[in-house]
Amino acid sequence: MNIVEGKRSVKPTLSPEELEFIEVYRRASPEAQRIVRIALEPYKHHYEGKLIQMSINTSKAVPERLSEARQRKGLSVLQVAEACGITEKAVADYEAGERVPRDEIKIALAKLYGVPVLDLFF
Repeated sequence: MNIVEGKRSVKPTLSPEELEFIEVYRRASPEAQRIVRIALEPYKHHYEGKLIQMSINTSKAVPERLSEARQRKGLSVLQVAEACGITEKAVADYEAGERVPRDEIKIALAKLYGVPVLDLFF
């Protein structure tokens, strides 16, 4: 199981217990995943974002939430791209789950859609 860090993919060094936890976490509902992330927030430095990045890469709920938030605001892909300073392809890739936006783009999208970043991406 690879985890994306920047532009390269690396294998994490995790204990068997941590790997088992991540497997269970990946199968959990988005709401259950959100609760776990909140509970683990004080220990975030230990996981160095690996758990959060993994959930973003594997959750189908995030792309669906992005698309629904855009449609609720009545915005086109082009309008979102222009407002955030990114390409239409990038917006389409985010909504298809093909790419994960950088943190500054996550913030811009959340502001544009009028929702908290955590509710949109986690």
